[in-house]
Amino acid sequence: MARMEEFCEVQEIEKIINNWSMATGFSAVAEEKGGKTVCKSENTQSSYLKQTEFHVVITLADGTEIGKINGGQPDTGTESAARSRQEVDAAATLLGSVVNGYVRSCQAVNVNHNMLDRVHENIEAAISQIEEVNEISKEIGQFGKRQNILALNASIEAARAGDTGKGFAVVATEVQSLAGSMSSASLKIVEALDRLTKTINAFNGEK
Repeated sequence: MARMEEFCEVQEIEKIINNWSMATGFSAVAEEKGGKTVCKSENTQSSYLKQTEFHVVITLADGTEIGKINGGQPDTGTESAARSRQEVDAAATLLGSVVNGYVRSCQAVNVNHNMLDRVHENIEAAISQIEEVNEISKEIGQFGKRQNILALNASIEAARAGDTGKGFAVVATEVQSLAGSMSSASLKIVEALDRLTKTINAFNGEK
């Protein structure tokens, strides 16, 4: 079950309620959905004038209910004229709008922070994976160099063999060409990965 403390500072809600209470003369108590008191106005009494009681639901942006505010005109034990229903509803609507606005803005901030955290985690994972591919590409480049050396040695041996080594010389030349292409492609991959890593690191640093 979602709780108010997960999305906002309860002390701020208490400030809102107290300021509202001083301006309207009403009192109010904020409760979690389960009924636990979260905060209340300083002028809260044990009871309200019945005809002035109100209840405001506290919800998240998606409509999830996380609590409510119960309030009304304090019953001081002395005779006092009850405020009109219109005044009560206007005061309750004002309080509900301010508290819900605060809670939902806090929720939005939390959601954005969580999204940024996930973005950073994914960036770190991407950098790690790029480094792995980079190492593999370097290994491929080394294979290409070795192939090139082997092909060169094969060409030399084919030349020594004369006419009988001509067919082998052709194959050695092709292998040498392939090795060169492999080394070139590997170098391009490494350079591209290096540029990508720098771009991701720059983005990650800006955040």
